[in-house]
Amino acid sequence: MIAMLEIRKKKIVAQIDLLKNSIIMVSIFILGVFMECSFIFKKVRVYSKMLVGLGLSSVLIGCAMNPNAETKKPNDAKNQQPVQTHERMKTSSEHVTPLDFNYPVHIVQAPQNHHVVGILAPRIQVSDNLKPYIDKFQDALANQIQTIFEKRGYQVLRFQDEKALSEQDKKKIFSVLDLKGWVGILEDLKMNLKDPNSPNLDTLVDQSSGSVWFNFYEPESNRVVHDFAVEVGTFQAITYTYTSTNNASGGFNSSKSVIHENLDKNREDAIHKILNRMYAVVMKKAVTELTEENIAKYRDAIDRMKGFKSSMPQKK
Repeated sequence: MIAMLEIRKKKIVAQIDLLKNSIIMVSIFILGVFMECSFIFKKVRVYSKMLVGLGLSSVLIGCAMNPNAETKKPNDAKNQQPVQTHERMKTSSEHVTPLDFNYPVHIVQAPQNHHVVGILAPRIQVSDNLKPYIDKFQDALANQIQTIFEKRGYQVLRFQDEKALSEQDKKKIFSVLDLKGWVGILEDLKMNLKDPNSPNLDTLVDQSSGSVWFNFYEPESNRVVHDFAVEVGTFQAITYTYTSTNNASGGFNSSKSVIHENLDKNREDAIHKILNRMYAVVMKKAVTELTEENIAKYRDAIDRMKGFKSSMPQKK
């Protein structure tokens, strides 16, 4: 009996030793797999860094070869907003266009209607390059607006500013025009005339900007009775053009030379042409707005407020 127990004990010890050895072997195997995975992972990281480096190098080389490259989406053409159209004028290096602040006003003379309109001296702010011209521009504008009202049968009184109106003036005048605004010409803007969105800029232009505001108000109450604005930021005068050519095939050592062609640098001619177009557009809008029908709408309302007898025939 004791002998049998001893044999069974030895078998159990042997099985335990075998199990220990199996566990050790499995542990060694798992450790080996882990080390192999770690080694592979390190290799992957190294290869990843190499690939990233190659990718960056490709990008840098591509940028060096084509400095004007830009990424475009397939639907860019469909998604682009319509570009504002500008009126472009070519300048001359041999001739300066004369200023023409005289818009043709074709209005049949109406009989006197015994109404008085006041016009304040215009106060249009301008960029520095327009300061030599603004007085002539404003004087011509005020004179031609006076002509429009006189052609429509109104008496016109001119004042330096609002403070110059006496109480008597305010009683007899049914409307005062306060003409203000800001106008400028931006010089040497670079653009591609064929494609304004292109980065290849081959032309320099002078471009107008700003607007002129007409503000009519009743002088006793200072109530605005009619107003409108004229946008003048749509005119461009080409000052000169040039083309760029690459002498090398690309890369970091590529060089670029600029060849100037047909230089048309004439700042004065550009400013004169833009001012002439500005003036014509402002006057065209004034003639369109200051019709007898439009004036009568607020004139008759002011007459009733002031107790004047309307000059318009009454409907039967």
